[in-house]
Amino acid sequence: MSQPIFTLNARGNVMLEVMQSYFGLDQPKMFHEINASFSSLLKILKAERIDYASLKNALVPRPDRNEAAFLFDTTSIASGSYGCEVFSRLLPALDESGTHSVLCGDYIGENKQDCLYEAFEKHVTLARSCTWRHSSQFYIVYVNNLSDQMLAKIRATLV
Repeated sequence: MSQPIFTLNARGNVMLEVMQSYFGLDQPKMFHEINASFSSLLKILKAERIDYASLKNALVPRPDRNEAAFLFDTTSIASGSYGCEVFSRLLPALDESGTHSVLCGDYIGENKQDCLYEAFEKHVTLARSCTWRHSSQFYIVYVNNLSDQMLAKIRATLV
């Protein structure tokens, strides 16, 4: 019995596109390769006692749940290991029984500072004041599948 694939990591992974182009694979062969990779993933998850179906809420957006990106001004974090500092505060605010996709990274883009600043000004609601110096001072953590209560708890924990 086959299992549905909830998502493909197409945003940050060009492997499938490169493989198709380099080897000249048609759609049926690509379908086979995707399913072979998926089978390998299922074996790895099974070995770790993780049920793939239980990950659906983290992999497929739900209209009744929130997603949020939290920005951290790394200039206000004393440690150079700011990711560890951020997660030491963020993880305890998450419900242990919840399933979430958590993505993180620095807000970077050389020669795009005007564009990054404009997006920051337009879309970011500050919980506390900060002074923009350069986009690279910000570390972003995205979390999905959040109830209203979880989102409020995270915001209260991080302020």
